[in-house]
Parts: sequence; C-alpha cells; structure tokens
Amino acid sequence: MALADLLVGAVYMPLSIMFDTLVIQRVLAADFICIMYFVNASVMYTICGASFFHLLLIAWERYVAIAKWMEYKTMVTRGRVNKYTRVAWLSAAIMVVPVVIMVSVRYEILLIINIILSIFWFVCLSLIAFFMSRLISRSENGTERESAQ
Repeated sequence: MALADLLVGAVYMPLSIMFDTLVIQRVLAADFICIMYFVNASVMYTICGASFFHLLLIAWERYVAIAKWMEYKTMVTRGRVNKYTRVAWLSAAIMVVPVVIMVSVRYEILLIINIILSIFWFVCLSLIAFFMSRLISRSENGTERESAQ
C-alpha cells in the first residue's frame, strides 16, 4: 500500500498538475490532450485501485489477527501476503481495461460496464466495512469484559 500511495504522490499528482497546467495555458494540441487525458486516467485508476485493494487486504488481515488469532499464523503467511499483493496490483491493472474499452464502445455497453464496476466496488467497500465493524464490536466486547473483571 505504501508503494501505491507513493506512486499517487510521485507519479499521478505531478502528471495531473502538469497536464492541467498545459491545458490551461493552451499549449497542447487537441489530439495530444486526448492522449494525455487517457494516460492520466489509466495511471489514476491503476494506482488508486491498487491502494483500495490493499485497504481491503489490510482490513481482512486485521480481522483475521483479532477474530481468528489462533489460526493467524497458518492463514496469514509471507507467501500468501506476497501473492495477495500481486493479485491486488494485477486486479488494479485489469480494472483499467474498461477505461480502454470505453473509448470506442456504444453508450449501452458503457452503462453495463459502469454498473458491473459499481457493484464490484460496492462489494469491496462492503467487505471493508464488514471487517472493520467486526473488529470494532470485538474491541468493545473486550473492553466490557475487562471492566467487568
């Protein structure tokens, strides 16, 4: 996740600032603006998607560490973490494919793609909320037990 956040700050934001500045100053040709916008959007979706997937992985890992602490060492291994990290980056890169497709697709297909992606992002966000709510309820139960003793 640190790499994704670093890339947002070191790659995406400067690229976006440079692009916006050149557009405002009317330095670029229209064709080049379209290409730059496409590259800018692709980089943004990839990096931000990777960051979001890492948030999901962190929420899952914390949930396993607290709720299933007896099985933690068998469930969360270095190999699995590395594999899930690669899956997060690959998934983020694959999520850019609809952006590429959207350039030359009919409006109806574009709507279907947007609905599918929206449902996917909603499910991921719901999973993060589920893991975090379970952690909060476990920590509140632990606090009540400690104060009762």
